[in-house]
Amino acid sequence: SGQAICAHGFVGGLHDDSPQRSLTWLEICSGVCKLQMKVYRKEDLVVNRSGALAAASAPFFISGQGEPFHEGGGYPDMHELRTSLVLPITLEEAWAFFSVPDNLDEITPPDMGFEILSDNEKHTYAGQIIRYRVRPLFNIPMTWVTEITHCEDRTYFVDEQRFGPYAMWHHQHHFKEVEGGVQMDDILHYKLKGGWLGSLLTGWMVHDRVRQIFVHRSEILLKRFGGRDLG
Repeated sequence: SGQAICAHGFVGGLHDDSPQRSLTWLEICSGVCKLQMKVYRKEDLVVNRSGALAAASAPFFISGQGEPFHEGGGYPDMHELRTSLVLPITLEEAWAFFSVPDNLDEITPPDMGFEILSDNEKHTYAGQIIRYRVRPLFNIPMTWVTEITHCEDRTYFVDEQRFGPYAMWHHQHHFKEVEGGVQMDDILHYKLKGGWLGSLLTGWMVHDRVRQIFVHRSEILLKRFGGRDLG
């Protein structure tokens, strides 16, 4: 019920209060196979009223590569990816496009084999269940089920994985009017399946794939609407 504290990474090493110890060979290898993304402990995350993940308290985590360093072990890591675009359209036009699940196919890379299986209502709403078939890696088909857990008209919505290729997927879509159009911010948090072993064996491929998806998405949107990429 308390206020959520925004999560900030500690670049360059351990938090000052973290216990110091030597890295094992497996931890080093696991870190090498990962992108420079923020890493969180599972219990250090809360969901605030707008559906956003935030850190409640995180005495033992690092920002960047590798597993969280703490006593006890066994906590899967959380990866974060953010993108921001300004599109020269109205807020109503932006919401009309992005809140329609059927438009996902247009902004998804073709080699993902993306196919919506559910018969969706026209617009997104909280509680909506959406089923897809995707081929994220090696052209292997799998079913992906997400739920729209939060939705505020022309402001934001959140989709979360219920079943699918990730151990966890939490994707926020935010919209606001700015000079020259609408700023669209995407905030993605996800975890890989298989713990440190899954990260070691396939982490580099999955992280690269996720980045490709969002790069393609931005390129398609800028081509369709114009605008600029804020990073």
